[in-house]
Amino acid sequence: LKESIEEKNKTLDEIIPDLLGLANFTTKKPKLKYFEGKGIVSEIYKDILKYPNQEGLGWFPSDIFFVEEKYIFDYFIPRRIENNIWLRALSPDSKKMKQLNENNAEQLRRVKFLPKDKLKNKNEIFIYSSNKVGIISFVDEISIIIESKHIHEALKSIFEIIWNSN
Repeated sequence: LKESIEEKNKTLDEIIPDLLGLANFTTKKPKLKYFEGKGIVSEIYKDILKYPNQEGLGWFPSDIFFVEEKYIFDYFIPRRIENNIWLRALSPDSKKMKQLNENNAEQLRRVKFLPKDKLKNKNEIFIYSSNKVGIISFVDEISIIIESKHIHEALKSIFEIIWNSN
């Protein structure tokens, strides 16, 4: 009996990796890149710059959190302009956000303002490339790049519905 149990355990040990591999093979998962602490903004912005001559879509947070402000204004925006990357964004309607968006045309940006009480968002969300979504959570001090055609298409559809309804 003891030998039989040992033999079955040995067989299980041999086939478990194959079964786990089969489970991973049949379940396609999106690629995720996770960042925390310093650099949460620049990691996503660096990735966006890899895709020139495109349009990105985004949601701005209800309160601007100036994390990595020097990087954004001195590096990212000029490189985005050089790379001809347009941005369409949804933003809360506030005096601060309107001031930030005064040079939209020269910065290749179009913004639609939504009622501040309706857009309760503390994250910055970007939809870019043909399959990427970047999320920056200033409160949690993390950012995530999701590489998934299906997630990209779903969020792009939601963005377009909101954009076209205003």
